[in-house]
Amino acid sequence: MKKNNLSIEKLFFDHNIKKDDDIMIHGDSGIIQQLERSDKFKFFFDSIIGFLGRKGTILIPAFSYSFCKKKIFNPKTTPSEVGLFSEIFRLRKDTKRTNHPIFSFSIFGKNWEIYEKAKTQSCFGKGTAFDIFHHFNGKIITMGTTFENSATFLHYIEEAALVNYRYHKKFFGKIINKKNKELINTNFYVRKRKFNKEFKKPPPYLKYLKKTEFGRYNVYSINSKKFYNVCIKKLKSDINYLVN
Repeated sequence: MKKNNLSIEKLFFDHNIKKDDDIMIHGDSGIIQQLERSDKFKFFFDSIIGFLGRKGTILIPAFSYSFCKKKIFNPKTTPSEVGLFSEIFRLRKDTKRTNHPIFSFSIFGKNWEIYEKAKTQSCFGKGTAFDIFHHFNGKIITMGTTFENSATFLHYIEEAALVNYRYHKKFFGKIINKKNKELINTNFYVRKRKFNKEFKKPPPYLKYLKKTEFGRYNVYSINSKKFYNVCIKKLKSDINYLVN
């Protein structure tokens, strides 16, 4: 996979990503548009799948906020609202989507059956896809996006730390499951508007992230357990460690 020496193998080697890993990728489609191929999106994702092997697992966000507005979510047809990178991966015939009505993931790989059973009653709490990913010590990767603006695992950490600028809010609605509508609710740890908190730029944990370049774009990564432990420790002494 090359265009100006672009290589998934080299990129993953530099980020200490190995076969059989669970990886969560947040990406900008521009990183794929650099490839001079007519099948660039298919080739890009196929290259990642090939590198990880049959025991690896890829999670790419397919988040949608329609459930919060229209009160309905269809995992088969509701589009991802987090960009072309995400939507094209969702539309692949070999990926499957989790049933969380807001924070669903498109997944390919061995651990699909475990993530499929993730709880939907919470967005970031125990038993959610984020919690399972943490248990596997999955590796968070941002490709062509800033880490603080795209790594949703940050909200999982905030909920674990019970930061005072967020609170639990329940959303109720319907999910279409095998042509049947099922009433569900999910607990979303949302930001308190009066605090007007935003993630710090540059983030205070930047020194812990691995950074390389892929063409003209930056790529950042970190193991989820290391990232969690660093942030939780810092939040114990400074509840505003992550935010302005």
